[in-house]
Amino acid sequence: MSQISMLYQLQLVDSERLRKRRALIDAESNLGETPGLQQARAILVQEKTVLSHWSGRLRDLDLKLKGLNGKIKNKEQRLYSGGVHNSKELQSLQADLDQLRRRRDKTEDSLLEAMTEVDDREALVSEAQAVFGQIEEQWKAEQDTLHVTVSQLRDEMGVLEERRRELRASIDEADVDLYDSLLRSKGGLAVTVLKGELCGGCRVRVPSGLAQRVRQGQELVLCNNCGRILVSGYL
Repeated sequence: MSQISMLYQLQLVDSERLRKRRALIDAESNLGETPGLQQARAILVQEKTVLSHWSGRLRDLDLKLKGLNGKIKNKEQRLYSGGVHNSKELQSLQADLDQLRRRRDKTEDSLLEAMTEVDDREALVSEAQAVFGQIEEQWKAEQDTLHVTVSQLRDEMGVLEERRRELRASIDEADVDLYDSLLRSKGGLAVTVLKGELCGGCRVRVPSGLAQRVRQGQELVLCNNCGRILVSGYL
C-alpha cells in the first residue's frame, strides 16, 4: 500500500475514531439517573411525606377523641349517679360536660377531615408510585442498553486505536507530521477525495494538471486552495 493510500486509510480511521468518541461521550453522559426519574421520585417522596403527616394527625385525633370520650363518660357517671347533691358542683359538672362535648364535636370534625385527607393522599401516593414505577422500569431498560452500547463503543475504539498505531508506524514521519498539522488546522479533515476536479474538502476546482498528478498517485499533492492532501477516488 502506498503512502498516500495509508494516509487516506489513517484519515478514515481518525474520522471513525472521532465519531465513535463522540458517540461514547454521549452514551456515557446519559448513564445515571435522568431528570424525569428524579422528578418522579421527588413527587412520590413528597406525596408520602404529606400522607405521613395526615396519618399521624389522624392517629393523634383518634387518641384525643378516645380521651375525650373517656372524660365525658366519667363526668356523665358522676352527674347522673345521684351522688352529687351540691347545686354548684352539679352546675360545674354540667359546664365541664358541655365543654367536653363541644371539644369532642370539634375533634370529630377534624377527625373526619383527616380521614378524608388520608384517603385522598393514599390515592395520590398510589398514583405517584405507579408513575415512578413505570418511569423507573423504562429507565432501567434504557440504562441496560446504554451499558451495552458503551461497552461496544469502547471495544470498537480499542480496535481503531490499534489500527491507527499500525498505520502511523508505516507512514513516513514527515508525512505524519504534515497530516497531524492539517488535522488540527482543518477541522479534523486532513486528507480528502478529489471528486472529478473538485476538492472534497473545500469544494473548489483544482487545476487539471494538479488533478492529473493526484490520479497518478505517485506523490503527495495538496489542494491549491485549502491545502488538504488530495487522494484519488479510486484508491
